[in-house]
Amino acid sequence: KKENDTKAVEDAVRMLDSVDGMVAKYSSQPSDALRRISVETAKTNSMWAEVEDKGETTRLMEAEMISGQAEGQLLKLLVKFGKVK
Repeated sequence: KKENDTKAVEDAVRMLDSVDGMVAKYSSQPSDALRRISVETAKTNSMWAEVEDKGETTRLMEAEMISGQAEGQLLKLLVKFGKVK
């Protein structure tokens, strides 16, 4: 069971990395200022900041009120197609 759980987590990480890579490749990127704000906001979660400082993760948990790159691009697309003003 533990091996299956580990494999499932590895599969999920691989899938997320693929989605993140695709979004990064085919969508506009956030400005440097927005990128810095996102990183600093994520570091306010002490557990994730500690793990990131140790080099044990390349991911920081996003703050609940800040959308990630993929979510931001989806919202931008929906606004465009919905002709929202």
